[in-house]
Amino acid sequence: KFGKNRRNEYQKFLRNGGSVKSLDEFSGDELAQIYQSLFRSRFGDTLPCYPSDNLIDFFSHLRHLLYGCVLYVENAPCAFDIVLKAESRLNVYFDVPNGGVRKECMNLSPGSILMWLNVNNAKSYCQAKNKKFIFSIGALRPEWEYKLRWADPFFTGKSFC
Repeated sequence: KFGKNRRNEYQKFLRNGGSVKSLDEFSGDELAQIYQSLFRSRFGDTLPCYPSDNLIDFFSHLRHLLYGCVLYVENAPCAFDIVLKAESRLNVYFDVPNGGVRKECMNLSPGSILMWLNVNNAKSYCQAKNKKFIFSIGALRPEWEYKLRWADPFFTGKSFC
């Protein structure tokens, strides 16, 4: 049922002018701008965002660790999660430290769609390479119980799929 709901949300998203762009299509500067804009839309003044220069350095110098996509609605970014990927001989570890969503698009469930796409694409990547899939979606707090739909909590304090 969970997968069917996400597929239906994704189809609705596409019908309403949504599109998906690979992170490879963006420069470090562009990713920093997108992230800051969506982070501020999601959190407002309740949580400070990283400074632009730090984000530009992060996205530029650690590009080889970035994984995933950015969702767009009507040619404007609407959801972006930072997904980091580290690969060993036997495993691929993905970590989502944070992300942002444009509040005006919440009726299209872009955060859920983005997570669903990133998780499914990561699973496919691991299957193709015959490696163990490990995907952390961060800390589990009472206000973030939605993560239990995606993952099982582990003693590390992080939630893994």
